[in-house]
Amino acid sequence: MTTPDQDLPGHATPDIAERLRDPWDSLHAYAQVMDQETGGPVLYDAHRLTEGLQETVLSYMSDPPRMEDGSTAWLALLKPRQAGASLTAELGGYVKAAYSPGWEHDCIADTQKRAEYLHGRVHFTHERWPREVRSPTISAAERKQLTFKGVGGSMQVLSAERDSVGIGLSPDSLHGSEV
Repeated sequence: MTTPDQDLPGHATPDIAERLRDPWDSLHAYAQVMDQETGGPVLYDAHRLTEGLQETVLSYMSDPPRMEDGSTAWLALLKPRQAGASLTAELGGYVKAAYSPGWEHDCIADTQKRAEYLHGRVHFTHERWPREVRSPTISAAERKQLTFKGVGGSMQVLSAERDSVGIGLSPDSLHGSEV
């Protein structure tokens, strides 16, 4: 019998698995994102675009506050456009889905084009994640979702342009981008 952590790349120890599923630790250690100036990959930096916005998103995704009844409090951001909050939320969802057993992360963006763009940025990061700790996916051909082998996590993007978007979903984390 195996434990969920044994299904992680390299049979990560419980301590390493815990750090891998923490967006704050994982993204700062391993994430590469597209640099819009050069068009090439650069290491993720929560302070590159804003002083505290991306830090707020990462802190929330790492340890979300709880209500008195135990439910997770929502994080609502009023922010300028192109500040990196949506990408940070999606990369946080990536880490949770890639390393947390059975975790489902969904993103609902205002348009299908925006949803696909955001998810493409997640694929960009996933493809550059170090192989020794990268969580393998079911299929390399997935473009609108990622499903992780062994761990059983997944992430998908949806568009607010669709009728009844989100009806029937029960994700572990949900990101509404420009909604």
